[in-house]
Amino acid sequence: MNIIPALSAFAIGRPEGHPMMAPAQARQNYDLSVEEAINGQIMNELAASYAYLAMANHFGRVEVAMPGAQRYFLQQSYEEREHAQKLIDYQIKRGGRVVLSDLAKPQQDEWKNLQAAFKSALELERGNNQALLKLHSLAGQKNDPDCTNFLEEHYLREQVIEIEEMARRYNQLRRVGEGLGEHLFDQELIRETEKKEPKSE
Repeated sequence: MNIIPALSAFAIGRPEGHPMMAPAQARQNYDLSVEEAINGQIMNELAASYAYLAMANHFGRVEVAMPGAQRYFLQQSYEEREHAQKLIDYQIKRGGRVVLSDLAKPQQDEWKNLQAAFKSALELERGNNQALLKLHSLAGQKNDPDCTNFLEEHYLREQVIEIEEMARRYNQLRRVGEGLGEHLFDQELIRETEKKEPKSE
């Protein structure tokens, strides 16, 4: 199941006479197709953040009551939003124009169990990785080493780690099953998320 909404067309849409029509002084060796694809990936990251937020909300419900999963997926949502912001900053740095598109609501807002949620998360990360690889390939075709290096340093390496993490957690949940095993897994998520949270002064 594809959790990221289809984001196939991202028109830059510079109206005639718009002040942004003038080439940005910072723009150099930045193909329009790469600029459009960056805008598309910004929306992919925001859609991923939205999907993780839906997961966090589901596991935070009183009748579900899995605080570890809630905190874990909320942290994932924050990270995806940070990824979007980093791309926004990069777009501006290169002299491009950030154009946001409509963001559809997540295709799913409840899950049978924690195993099903991590399966969705794994599919989400794989889909996002494929989108990043396509963007990287396009930047390479347009002879844009700055963009390919940026993606490798800040996204592609991290995606490999994220996919491995989601796959590992999903397989662990397949083994422990529901009930007590799932409860203990959620408690472990609480401990892990506490380590990631900034310590108060």
